[in-house]
Amino acid sequence: MIADILYGTDRATGDPLGIDPDHLPVHALISGKTGSGKSVLLQQLLTSGHVAGDHTQIVIDGKGDGFPETLARCLYAVDGDLSDVVYLPVGEVVPAMGLFDVRPALEAGLDRALAVERRIDQYLQVLRLLEPNFDDAIRAEDVIRRLVAAAFDTEHGSDAFPHRQLLAAIQRVRMDGTSPPVSSPRLEDLLRQLTAGDQQLVDRIMQGAATRVEKVAGDPVLATLADVVPDPAGGEAARTWAPPAFRFGEWLGEDVTIIIDVGALGVSQQRAVTHLLVAQLWFALQRRQQTLPAGATPADVLVAIDEFATLGLTPLMQRYLAEGRGMGVSVWAAMQYPRQAADAPAAGTEPLYGELLAETALKLCGRVDADEGLADALATVHDSPAEVARMLRGLSDGEWLYQPPPTFQGDVPTLELIESPPLPPGHPERGDGLGAGFDEAFSQRVAACRDAYCVPLGEERDESEADEESESAPTSPQTTTLPFCDALPRGVSYDGERHAVACGECGRLYAPSFAGLRRAVGCHGEWAAVNRERVPPVAAAVKCTPEEIAEAPVSGTQLRLVQVVLNAMEQRYTRAEFDLVFDSMRVVRDAVGASTDDVAACVEAGLLKEDDDFRRTMYTVTPEGKDMVNDLAREGVTFGPDAGDLNETASHAALVEALRRYVAREYVGDSESPVVEARSYYAPDGVDGRLDVAGIDDAGAVVVGGEAERATHDTGRAAPADYDQFVELEVSEALWVASSRAAAHDAILGPLSDPTDGAPRLDASYATTTPLSDISLDAPGATGVFTMSQLQDVLATPQVTDH
Repeated sequence: MIADILYGTDRATGDPLGIDPDHLPVHALISGKTGSGKSVLLQQLLTSGHVAGDHTQIVIDGKGDGFPETLARCLYAVDGDLSDVVYLPVGEVVPAMGLFDVRPALEAGLDRALAVERRIDQYLQVLRLLEPNFDDAIRAEDVIRRLVAAAFDTEHGSDAFPHRQLLAAIQRVRMDGTSPPVSSPRLEDLLRQLTAGDQQLVDRIMQGAATRVEKVAGDPVLATLADVVPDPAGGEAARTWAPPAFRFGEWLGEDVTIIIDVGALGVSQQRAVTHLLVAQLWFALQRRQQTLPAGATPADVLVAIDEFATLGLTPLMQRYLAEGRGMGVSVWAAMQYPRQAADAPAAGTEPLYGELLAETALKLCGRVDADEGLADALATVHDSPAEVARMLRGLSDGEWLYQPPPTFQGDVPTLELIESPPLPPGHPERGDGLGAGFDEAFSQRVAACRDAYCVPLGEERDESEADEESESAPTSPQTTTLPFCDALPRGVSYDGERHAVACGECGRLYAPSFAGLRRAVGCHGEWAAVNRERVPPVAAAVKCTPEEIAEAPVSGTQLRLVQVVLNAMEQRYTRAEFDLVFDSMRVVRDAVGASTDDVAACVEAGLLKEDDDFRRTMYTVTPEGKDMVNDLAREGVTFGPDAGDLNETASHAALVEALRRYVAREYVGDSESPVVEARSYYAPDGVDGRLDVAGIDDAGAVVVGGEAERATHDTGRAAPADYDQFVELEVSEALWVASSRAAAHDAILGPLSDPTDGAPRLDASYATTTPLSDISLDAPGATGVFTMSQLQDVLATPQVTDH
C-alpha cells in the first residue's frame, strides 16, 4: 500500500517523494515543454493517489495519445481490476448528463429560479466558447434566456428537456411570432417584447439567436450530449437514475477514478464538452455543500486536467481555483507553461493566468523557456526570478523544480530540484506485461461504463468539427490520406462509409487522424509493435473552396500531393509518419495515391520542383504551389524567425533539421556544455541576419552556430557571408553541412578558400576528392563540416513511437 501521492525522486538518495493525502485539498501546477515527462508524472500522481484512496479523482485528457488507457493500465496493475474506475471515451459516446435538467438541484433543495439561472449561464458560456463573436448578434442572449426559462416553466414546461426543443421554440417565434405559454406574467411580458416592433428587426434578432444555438445543434457530439434527458428510477424521492445516466453527485465521496477521454474531439468540441463537464461537477459540489451538516468537512475531490491550456481555460475554472478548496476540491493543471492561459483566445479567460500562479500552492515545473510570471511565482529569498528563469531553461527531461505549499515546509517558500518519480506499475515502458488480463478487463469495463453512463452518437456521428489547429479528426475523406493508403498497421482498417479508422478485432471506430490511428491500434494491440513502414502521413487537408478546386490547373489528387509535400517540408507530421531527415518523399506521394505522372503535372504547372541534392526522392513546393493551396503564410522572401525562407527547398530544410538535431544531441545533451537549446532559423539580437541553426545558452547568446549550404548561383558569396556572421557573433563552434562531399567542397570549402569577394577565410585549400574526415578545421567561422549521411549516422533513426 502506497501511503503518499508520489511526485518525484530525491536526487541525492533516490528515495521517492510524496504528498500526504491529508494535505489535500491543494491546487497544483505541472508545467514543462513537450517531452519533459508531464504525462508520466501525472500518471504516477494519479496512480499513487488512487491507491492512497479517501478521495475521488476526475481526470480529463484531450491529447489523443493513449494517456487515458495507459492510466487505466496503471490502475489495473495496482488494483488487480478496474472496478473502481469509470472510463468514458467521449466521441465514441457521450455522457448522459442532461444539459437542461434541474431535477438533481431541486432534489437537493435548491431554489428553482436559481437552478434555472445556473443552467442558462452554463449554456451561454458554452455558446461563447463555440462562437467568440456571440455578442455581435443583437439580443441573442435575451432571446435564449427567456426561451430557456419558458421551457422550464412550472405549469407549461418541465424540469428537463432536450436541446432541440429550444431551437424549435426560436424557429416558431421567428416564423409565426408565437411565444411559448408561461405561467409568470413577467416572463410572458418579456417574451411578448421579443416579437414587438419592426418585423425585419425581429427576424434578424431571431436569426442571430438561432445561428448561435445551431453551434450546438449542428455539432453531432454536442447535439447528442445536449439532447439527453436521463430517466428517473426508484420513485419521486429517490436520487437514482435509470441507465444510461451520469451524475457526478453519485461519485462524490467515493474512492473512484473517473477517466474522461476527449482526445477524439476537435479543439472547439473539447473546450465545450470540458466546460459542460466541469459545470456539472460544480453544480454537484454546490449541492453537496448545501446538504453538508454544519461543521462537517467535505470529502476530497481531485480534478486533473491534462492539456489545461486547451481544455481548462474557461471563466468557471477561475471559480474552481478561487473557491474550490473550500469545497474540498484540488485542481491539478498540466500544461506546457502557464503563460498559455494569458495568450489563449478564449473569451473571459485573461485573469486565469494570475489565478493559476497565485492559487496553485504546489508547483512541479520542468523545462520552460520563457515565462516571467512563473519565474516570479517560484522565486524565493535564495533564488531571484532571473535565477529561477535560468534554472527553468536549463532543466533536462525528467528534472523538475518543485515548490511545495508553505504548509508542507513551514511558512517560508522553498524551491527544490528533483527528478521524475519511477514509472507507475503497469506503465508500458516498464514492460510489466499485463497481457490479455488487462485487455479483457479494460474492454469489459469500458463496455459497462458505456452502457451505464453514456449514449451513443449513432449513425449521425461525424468527427469533422476539429479546429484548424486541432490534430484531431480531419473534416472529410478528402482531408486525410487514409482512403488512398494501400497499407495500414495490422489490425486496423479504414471505414470509408463512416470516414473512420476501425479496430479489426472489435469494430470500434476512431477518428480518421494520426491520433485516432494510434488509438485504433491500441484497442487490441501495441503501437510500439507496429511496422513504421505501414504508418502513413495522415493529414492532407487542402484549404481550397470547391470553386478553387474546380478552377485549379491540376486535379484534386495533385492538389493533395502539393499539400502533403508542403506538410512534410514544414515538418507538420510526427516523425513516426514522416521524417524529413531520413525519409523519401515517395512516402507522401504514395500516401495520396499519386503517380509519377501526377508529379510531372505539378512540376509543369509550377507548383512543385524535384530536388536532386540527395539520392532519395525529394520535392519542394514552390511559392506558387503554396499560393495554390492557400498556404502562403506571408509575403516576401522569408517567413520570419524560427521558419525557413519562402523559397527554401525541401533538401535545405532537411539539412537544417539534421544539423539542429546534431547540436541538440551533442551540445544540449552534454551536461558540461553551456548550450541549453538548439534552434532553427535563429535571429540573434543585434545582428542583421539569422543562422540556420543556433545552439544558445540560458542568456540567449549563440554558442554554436550552424549553416546548411547548397550549390547555387550565389555559392561564392553565401558561405563567406555566413562565415563572417559566425565571426561577428564570436561563436565557440561553427558547423557546416552539405548534401554530399562534392557539395561540401563546391558550396563551403571552395568559396571559403577562394571567395568571390574579399580575402580567403580559410588558410588552406582542399582538393574536391579530399574526404571530409581528413579535413580538420579550427577557424573562427568554421570548426566542422559534415555531409547529410555523416549526420544521419550519428542521429537516431525514426521509430514508430516518435512524436
